[in-house]
Amino acid sequence: MTGMENQFDQETTKKIDLINRKIEEINQRRIGCRTTKIEDELDREELDEYIKSLRLTEEQKKIIETYNKNNEKYVSQKSLLYFIVIFVSVIVQVYLAFVIYELLLKQSLDIYESIYLFVLVVIFLFNLVQILKYLRIIR
Repeated sequence: MTGMENQFDQETTKKIDLINRKIEEINQRRIGCRTTKIEDELDREELDEYIKSLRLTEEQKKIIETYNKNNEKYVSQKSLLYFIVIFVSVIVQVYLAFVIYELLLKQSLDIYESIYLFVLVVIFLFNLVQILKYLRIIR
């Protein structure tokens, strides 16, 4: 938005900076915390109340709404891509679980198969943690 800031008057730029600081404050408060949809909504309401307290002009409201719409499009595209990646990860998890199960059913493992089994278990656990983070089950 730095390229667009040159087009705004000083008051609009100041208000945009204040809004960005408030957003940063909310984000800093949430770092390391597992949030629910209700908490997300409360944070959104807090930000909306803060924006109302700035007494924006109609032109300033339009500028901010335009920026929010552009930002929401980017976030939705990013979240769709992330959802696809997580979906593929779940498919990989199922395959890894099957291979690990097959190796565990083998009567005797040689050294290479043991190393292979260990690597598969590590990959399985790492991928599992990433999926659980995406689902907000763990931090």
